[in-house]
Amino acid sequence: EPAAPAAEPAAPAPEPAPAEEVFIASKPFIKPPIQDLIEEVDVLAGIAAEEGMEYPQYDWTFGIHSYDPGYENSKIYMDAMREECAKYGIKTVESFANMDVSKYPTNYQQFAIQEVDLIIDAAWLGNSSIMDIAMEAGIPVVPFDVNFDADREEGIVRCWTMGGDPAVAGRTVGEHMAQVVKDTWGGTVDALVISWTQAMGEPMRIRMQSAIDAMIANGIDLPDDKVFWYDGGGETLKSRNLAADFLTAHPDDTKILMGANTGNVAQGMLAAVQTAGREDDVMIYSYGAEQVALDNFLGEPNCWVADVGYYVKQYGWLAVNMAVRIMNGEEVGYWVTPENFVVTYDTVRDYQG
Repeated sequence: EPAAPAAEPAAPAPEPAPAEEVFIASKPFIKPPIQDLIEEVDVLAGIAAEEGMEYPQYDWTFGIHSYDPGYENSKIYMDAMREECAKYGIKTVESFANMDVSKYPTNYQQFAIQEVDLIIDAAWLGNSSIMDIAMEAGIPVVPFDVNFDADREEGIVRCWTMGGDPAVAGRTVGEHMAQVVKDTWGGTVDALVISWTQAMGEPMRIRMQSAIDAMIANGIDLPDDKVFWYDGGGETLKSRNLAADFLTAHPDDTKILMGANTGNVAQGMLAAVQTAGREDDVMIYSYGAEQVALDNFLGEPNCWVADVGYYVKQYGWLAVNMAVRIMNGEEVGYWVTPENFVVTYDTVRDYQG
Protein backbone atom coordinates (compact mmCIF):
# COMPACT_ATOMS: atom_id res chain seq x y z
CA GLU A 1 0.00 0.00 0.00
CA PRO A 2 1.23 3.54 -0.63
CA ALA A 3 2.83 5.27 2.34
CA ALA A 4 0.61 7.61 4.28
CA PRO A 5 1.24 11.26 3.44
CA ALA A 6 3.61 13.01 5.81
CA ALA A 7 1.91 14.98 8.49
CA GLU A 8 1.78 18.71 7.96
CA PRO A 9 4.35 20.47 10.15
CA ALA A 10 2.79 22.02 13.21
CA ALA A 11 2.09 25.69 12.87
CA PRO A 12 4.44 27.80 14.97
CA ALA A 13 2.98 28.95 18.23
CA PRO A 14 1.71 32.51 17.96
CA GLU A 15 3.83 35.19 19.55
CA PRO A 16 2.32 36.32 22.87
CA ALA A 17 0.41 39.52 22.45
CA PRO A 18 2.11 42.54 24.03
CA ALA A 19 0.51 43.75 27.21
CA GLU A 20 -2.11 46.33 26.38
CA GLU A 21 -2.01 49.74 27.91
CA VAL A 22 -4.74 50.46 30.38
CA PHE A 23 -7.67 52.32 28.86
CA ILE A 24 -11.00 53.56 30.10
CA ALA A 25 -13.38 50.80 29.13
CA SER A 26 -16.56 52.85 29.39
CA LYS A 27 -15.06 55.58 27.18
CA PRO A 28 -13.27 53.64 24.42
CA PHE A 29 -12.65 56.77 22.38
CA ILE A 30 -10.19 57.96 25.05
CA LYS A 31 -6.70 56.80 24.21
CA PRO A 32 -4.42 55.79 27.10
CA PRO A 33 -1.52 57.97 28.27
CA ILE A 34 1.59 57.50 26.15
CA GLN A 35 4.01 55.63 28.39
CA ASP A 36 7.15 57.61 29.33
CA LEU A 37 6.44 60.48 26.92
CA ILE A 38 7.01 63.92 28.43
CA GLU A 39 5.54 66.71 26.30
CA GLU A 40 6.87 70.24 26.79
CA VAL A 41 4.35 72.97 26.04
CA ASP A 42 4.85 76.68 25.43
CA VAL A 43 1.80 77.78 27.39
CA LEU A 44 2.10 81.46 26.49
CA ALA A 45 2.09 80.64 22.77
CA GLY A 46 -0.85 78.27 23.28
CA ILE A 47 -2.92 80.91 25.02
CA ALA A 48 -2.04 83.52 22.40
CA ALA A 49 -3.14 81.14 19.64
CA GLU A 50 -6.65 80.99 21.13
CA GLU A 51 -7.20 84.74 20.88
CA GLY A 52 -10.43 85.35 18.97
CA MET A 53 -11.12 81.60 18.78
CA GLU A 54 -14.69 80.31 18.68
CA TYR A 55 -14.65 77.55 21.29
CA PRO A 56 -16.43 74.26 20.55
CA GLN A 57 -19.12 73.43 23.11
CA TYR A 58 -19.18 70.08 24.92
CA ASP A 59 -21.79 68.34 27.05
CA TRP A 60 -19.25 67.21 29.64
CA THR A 61 -18.85 67.54 33.39
CA PHE A 62 -15.40 67.73 34.95
CA GLY A 63 -14.74 66.94 38.58
CA ILE A 64 -12.20 69.39 40.02
CA HIS A 65 -10.45 68.15 43.13
CA SER A 66 -8.45 70.74 45.03
CA TYR A 67 -6.01 70.97 47.92
CA ASP A 68 -7.46 73.60 50.22
CA PRO A 69 -9.70 76.59 49.37
CA GLY A 70 -7.59 78.71 51.72
CA TYR A 71 -4.32 77.94 49.94
CA GLU A 72 -3.30 80.67 47.51
CA ASN A 73 -2.50 78.47 44.53
CA SER A 74 -5.64 76.37 45.04
CA LYS A 75 -7.79 79.47 44.59
CA ILE A 76 -5.79 80.55 41.52
CA TYR A 77 -6.18 77.12 39.95
CA MET A 78 -9.87 76.72 40.76
CA ASP A 79 -10.78 80.16 39.39
CA ALA A 80 -8.77 79.56 36.22
CA MET A 81 -10.24 76.09 35.61
CA ARG A 82 -13.79 77.34 36.07
CA GLU A 83 -13.09 80.10 33.56
CA GLU A 84 -11.51 77.74 31.02
CA CYS A 85 -14.27 75.14 31.36
CA ALA A 86 -16.92 77.82 30.87
CA LYS A 87 -15.41 78.70 27.47
CA TYR A 88 -16.16 75.15 26.31
CA GLY A 89 -19.55 74.89 28.02
CA ILE A 90 -18.11 72.26 30.39
CA LYS A 91 -19.88 71.98 33.75
CA THR A 92 -17.78 71.52 36.90
CA VAL A 93 -18.29 69.64 40.18
CA GLU A 94 -15.83 70.60 42.92
CA SER A 95 -14.44 68.91 46.00
CA PHE A 96 -11.59 69.61 48.43
CA ALA A 97 -9.10 67.35 50.18
CA ASN A 98 -8.20 70.06 52.72
CA MET A 99 -4.63 68.70 52.95
CA ASP A 100 -6.04 65.37 54.22
CA VAL A 101 -5.27 62.29 52.13
CA SER A 102 -7.95 60.28 53.98
CA LYS A 103 -10.66 62.37 52.26
CA TYR A 104 -9.62 61.15 48.82
CA PRO A 105 -11.63 57.89 48.59
CA THR A 106 -14.94 59.51 49.58
CA ASN A 107 -14.39 62.46 47.25
CA TYR A 108 -13.61 60.20 44.29
CA GLN A 109 -16.58 57.97 45.03
CA GLN A 110 -18.78 61.07 45.03
CA PHE A 111 -17.34 62.07 41.65
CA ALA A 112 -18.31 58.63 40.37
CA ILE A 113 -21.84 58.95 41.75
CA GLN A 114 -22.15 62.34 40.05
CA GLU A 115 -20.98 60.72 36.79
CA VAL A 116 -18.27 63.20 35.96
CA ASP A 117 -16.54 62.61 32.64
CA LEU A 118 -13.01 63.44 33.84
CA ILE A 119 -11.28 64.46 37.08
CA ILE A 120 -8.67 67.21 37.25
CA ASP A 121 -6.85 66.77 40.55
CA ALA A 122 -5.00 69.73 42.05
CA ALA A 123 -4.73 68.30 45.57
CA TRP A 124 -1.35 66.57 45.08
CA LEU A 125 -1.93 63.78 47.61
CA GLY A 126 -3.41 61.02 45.44
CA ASN A 127 -1.89 57.61 44.78
CA SER A 128 -2.47 54.36 42.89
CA SER A 129 -5.36 53.34 45.18
CA ILE A 130 -7.22 56.45 44.05
CA MET A 131 -6.61 55.43 40.46
CA ASP A 132 -8.23 52.07 41.25
CA ILE A 133 -11.43 53.91 42.20
CA ALA A 134 -11.31 56.11 39.11
CA MET A 135 -10.59 53.24 36.74
CA GLU A 136 -13.41 51.12 38.16
CA ALA A 137 -15.76 54.04 37.50
CA GLY A 138 -14.30 54.61 34.02
CA ILE A 139 -13.16 58.15 34.80
CA PRO A 140 -9.87 59.47 33.36
CA VAL A 141 -7.74 61.50 35.77
CA VAL A 142 -5.36 64.42 35.16
CA PRO A 143 -3.41 65.29 38.35
CA PHE A 144 -1.27 68.37 38.89
CA ASP A 145 2.49 67.89 39.37
CA VAL A 146 2.30 64.37 40.85
CA ASN A 147 1.74 61.18 38.87
CA PHE A 148 -0.58 59.03 40.96
CA ASP A 149 0.87 55.87 39.39
CA ALA A 150 4.49 56.79 40.10
CA ASP A 151 4.97 53.44 41.87
CA ARG A 152 2.89 51.62 39.30
CA GLU A 153 3.27 47.88 38.84
CA GLU A 154 4.05 46.27 35.49
CA GLY A 155 5.10 49.62 34.03
CA ILE A 156 1.55 50.68 33.19
CA VAL A 157 0.61 54.31 33.66
CA ARG A 158 -3.09 54.96 34.14
CA CYS A 159 -3.28 58.73 34.43
CA TRP A 160 -1.98 61.76 32.61
CA THR A 161 -0.06 64.36 34.60
CA MET A 162 0.33 68.07 33.93
CA GLY A 163 2.63 70.63 35.48
CA GLY A 164 6.30 70.93 36.28
CA ASP A 165 8.05 67.64 35.61
CA PRO A 166 9.95 67.08 38.88
CA ALA A 167 13.23 65.96 37.31
CA VAL A 168 13.27 68.91 34.88
CA ALA A 169 12.44 71.41 37.64
CA GLY A 170 15.10 70.01 39.95
CA ARG A 171 17.77 69.95 37.27
CA THR A 172 16.93 73.51 36.20
CA VAL A 173 17.30 75.07 39.65
CA GLY A 174 20.20 72.77 40.60
CA GLU A 175 22.31 73.83 37.63
CA HIS A 176 21.63 77.46 38.48
CA MET A 177 22.49 77.00 42.16
CA ALA A 178 25.74 75.23 41.32
CA GLN A 179 26.94 78.40 39.60
CA VAL A 180 25.70 80.59 42.44
CA VAL A 181 27.58 78.48 44.99
CA LYS A 182 30.75 78.75 42.91
CA ASP A 183 30.37 82.51 42.54
CA THR A 184 29.44 83.19 46.16
CA TRP A 185 31.16 80.50 48.24
CA GLY A 186 33.91 79.28 45.92
CA GLY A 187 32.02 76.04 45.30
CA THR A 188 31.98 74.90 48.95
CA VAL A 189 28.89 73.96 50.98
CA ASP A 190 28.84 73.08 54.69
CA ALA A 191 25.30 71.67 54.67
CA LEU A 192 22.19 71.38 52.52
CA VAL A 193 18.87 71.49 54.40
CA ILE A 194 15.85 70.14 52.49
CA SER A 195 12.27 70.85 53.58
CA TRP A 196 9.88 68.75 51.51
CA THR A 197 6.45 67.11 51.74
CA GLN A 198 6.94 63.39 52.16
CA ALA A 199 3.21 62.66 51.66
CA MET A 200 3.57 63.74 48.03
CA GLY A 201 5.67 60.64 47.45
CA GLU A 202 8.31 59.72 44.92
CA PRO A 203 7.75 62.60 42.43
CA MET A 204 8.42 65.13 45.19
CA ARG A 205 11.55 63.24 46.27
CA ILE A 206 12.72 63.26 42.64
CA ARG A 207 12.11 67.01 42.43
CA MET A 208 14.33 67.68 45.43
CA GLN A 209 16.96 65.04 44.64
CA SER A 210 17.34 66.16 41.01
CA ALA A 211 18.60 69.55 42.18
CA ILE A 212 21.16 67.85 44.40
CA ASP A 213 22.25 65.61 41.52
CA ALA A 214 22.58 68.61 39.20
CA MET A 215 24.74 70.49 41.70
CA ILE A 216 26.99 67.46 42.14
CA ALA A 217 27.23 67.01 38.36
CA ASN A 218 28.33 70.63 38.13
CA GLY A 219 31.17 70.31 40.63
CA ILE A 220 29.58 70.93 44.05
CA ASP A 221 30.63 68.42 46.74
CA LEU A 222 27.44 67.24 48.46
CA PRO A 223 27.99 63.85 50.11
CA ASP A 224 25.05 62.29 51.95
CA ASP A 225 26.35 63.38 55.35
CA LYS A 226 26.03 67.02 54.29
CA VAL A 227 22.39 66.68 53.16
CA PHE A 228 19.63 66.87 55.79
CA TRP A 229 16.04 65.96 54.82
CA TYR A 230 13.09 67.24 56.89
CA ASP A 231 9.38 66.79 56.28
CA GLY A 232 8.02 70.31 56.49
CA GLY A 233 4.64 69.26 55.10
CA GLY A 234 4.58 72.29 52.82
CA GLU A 235 3.83 74.45 55.86
CA THR A 236 5.40 77.86 56.44
CA LEU A 237 5.49 77.70 60.24
CA LYS A 238 6.72 74.11 60.45
CA SER A 239 9.50 74.82 57.95
CA ARG A 240 10.45 77.96 59.86
CA ASN A 241 10.82 75.93 63.04
CA LEU A 242 12.85 73.22 61.29
CA ALA A 243 15.22 75.82 59.85
CA ALA A 244 15.53 77.61 63.19
CA ASP A 245 16.39 74.35 64.97
CA PHE A 246 19.04 73.53 62.37
CA LEU A 247 20.67 76.94 62.67
CA THR A 248 20.75 76.63 66.45
CA ALA A 249 22.38 73.20 66.19
CA HIS A 250 25.00 74.39 63.66
CA PRO A 251 26.28 77.75 64.93
CA ASP A 252 29.64 77.48 63.18
CA ASP A 253 28.46 76.62 59.66
CA THR A 254 28.77 79.59 57.33
CA LYS A 255 27.77 78.05 53.98
CA ILE A 256 24.32 76.52 54.42
CA LEU A 257 22.07 75.87 51.44
CA MET A 258 18.34 75.48 52.08
CA GLY A 259 16.06 73.85 49.50
CA ALA A 260 12.33 74.54 49.86
CA ASN A 261 9.72 72.57 47.93
CA THR A 262 7.42 75.63 47.68
CA GLY A 263 7.59 79.38 48.08
CA ASN A 264 5.59 79.19 51.31
CA VAL A 265 8.23 76.86 52.74
CA ALA A 266 11.02 79.19 51.61
CA GLN A 267 9.24 82.09 53.29
CA GLY A 268 9.30 80.20 56.57
CA MET A 269 12.97 79.33 56.18
CA LEU A 270 13.83 82.92 55.34
CA ALA A 271 12.04 84.14 58.48
CA ALA A 272 14.08 81.73 60.61
CA VAL A 273 17.35 82.86 59.01
CA GLN A 274 16.55 86.54 59.44
CA THR A 275 15.43 86.08 63.04
CA ALA A 276 18.70 84.30 63.79
CA GLY A 277 20.70 87.03 62.06
CA ARG A 278 22.35 84.42 59.80
CA GLU A 279 21.69 85.78 56.30
CA ASP A 280 25.41 85.86 55.48
CA ASP A 281 25.58 82.11 56.24
CA VAL A 282 22.63 80.89 54.17
CA MET A 283 21.26 80.77 50.63
CA ILE A 284 17.73 79.50 49.89
CA TYR A 285 16.27 78.14 46.65
CA SER A 286 12.70 77.01 46.00
CA TYR A 287 10.17 75.70 43.49
CA GLY A 288 6.89 76.91 42.00
CA ALA A 289 7.26 80.68 41.53
CA GLU A 290 4.18 81.29 43.66
CA GLN A 291 3.20 84.86 44.41
CA VAL A 292 5.07 84.86 47.71
CA ALA A 293 8.26 84.02 45.79
CA LEU A 294 7.64 86.62 43.10
CA ASP A 295 7.00 89.25 45.78
CA ASN A 296 10.32 88.32 47.39
CA PHE A 297 12.27 88.75 44.16
CA LEU A 298 10.56 92.04 43.39
CA GLY A 299 11.79 93.39 46.75
CA GLU A 300 15.16 94.09 48.29
CA PRO A 301 17.63 91.20 47.78
CA ASN A 302 18.07 88.77 50.67
CA CYS A 303 19.40 85.22 51.06
CA TRP A 304 16.46 83.65 49.20
CA VAL A 305 18.25 83.74 45.86
CA ALA A 306 16.39 81.57 43.30
CA ASP A 307 13.14 79.84 42.45
CA VAL A 308 12.19 77.68 39.46
CA GLY A 309 8.87 78.55 37.81
CA TYR A 310 6.75 76.40 35.53
CA TYR A 311 4.00 78.86 34.72
CA VAL A 312 1.58 77.98 37.51
CA LYS A 313 -0.68 80.92 36.67
CA GLN A 314 -1.30 79.19 33.34
CA TYR A 315 -2.02 75.81 35.00
CA GLY A 316 -5.77 76.31 34.63
CA TRP A 317 -5.43 76.77 30.90
CA LEU A 318 -2.99 73.87 30.58
CA ALA A 319 -5.15 71.47 32.61
CA VAL A 320 -8.38 72.16 30.71
CA ASN A 321 -6.65 72.27 27.34
CA MET A 322 -5.09 68.89 28.10
CA ALA A 323 -8.38 67.44 29.39
CA VAL A 324 -10.21 68.51 26.22
CA ARG A 325 -7.51 66.85 24.10
CA ILE A 326 -7.90 63.63 26.09
CA MET A 327 -11.70 63.65 25.88
CA ASN A 328 -11.48 64.17 22.13
CA GLY A 329 -9.38 61.03 21.78
CA GLU A 330 -6.04 62.64 21.02
CA GLU A 331 -2.86 60.84 22.00
CA VAL A 332 -1.32 62.70 24.93
CA GLY A 333 1.96 62.04 26.72
CA TYR A 334 1.67 60.77 30.25
CA TRP A 335 3.31 64.02 31.45
CA VAL A 336 2.70 67.45 29.90
CA THR A 337 5.03 70.10 31.30
CA PRO A 338 5.43 73.83 30.69
CA GLU A 339 8.86 75.22 30.05
CA ASN A 340 10.89 75.90 33.22
CA PHE A 341 12.24 79.33 34.16
CA VAL A 342 14.73 80.33 36.87
CA VAL A 343 13.36 83.32 38.78
CA THR A 344 15.89 85.63 40.44
CA TYR A 345 16.06 89.31 41.36
CA ASP A 346 17.39 89.94 37.84
CA THR A 347 14.84 87.85 35.89
CA VAL A 348 11.61 88.15 37.87
CA ARG A 349 10.15 90.89 35.62
CA ASP A 350 10.65 88.68 32.58
CA TYR A 351 8.65 85.79 34.05
CA GLN A 352 5.03 85.72 32.94
CA GLY A 353 3.96 82.66 34.92
